[in-house]
Amino acid sequence: MNPFRLIFACCTLITLYSAAPLAGQSPPKVLGTIPPTGSTSVSPEMDRILVLFDRNMSTQTFSILRARDGTFPPVREGSGFLDARTFVLPLGKLKVGETYALMLNSPRKRGFRSKKMVSLPPFHLRFRVRLPQQSPLPDTQKVQVSSPTTSI
Repeated sequence: MNPFRLIFACCTLITLYSAAPLAGQSPPKVLGTIPPTGSTSVSPEMDRILVLFDRNMSTQTFSILRARDGTFPPVREGSGFLDARTFVLPLGKLKVGETYALMLNSPRKRGFRSKKMVSLPPFHLRFRVRLPQQSPLPDTQKVQVSSPTTSI
């Protein structure tokens, strides 16, 4: 057998094995995010993204990647777990009207894992920063009728 085929086969098996949940274990889930994924009116003052998981996670690694359908948000230092179920991603200044998107894990990058080393399936987070509050429309002029017999 060709040694390159053997190496490729071994790498493929390792990749498949590491991507599959261990017997009898379901993969972890994202219970929620702040801001919620799909939000269209996020405050430009928001200074962090929070992610809540359904179980205790390994707090040593994580994978945050660019998504194709938005801009990667400006990130400050200090990303990590607040506790075993809550991840925080500090943000820089957000642009008004901008759509931001990111992925937690991907088919190849699987840093978010449970304590039992089961990978989080890829999770897509997308949000839009709201536009500035617009001033109310000016009052419309009232039409004054000079005599009760006039019709409009």
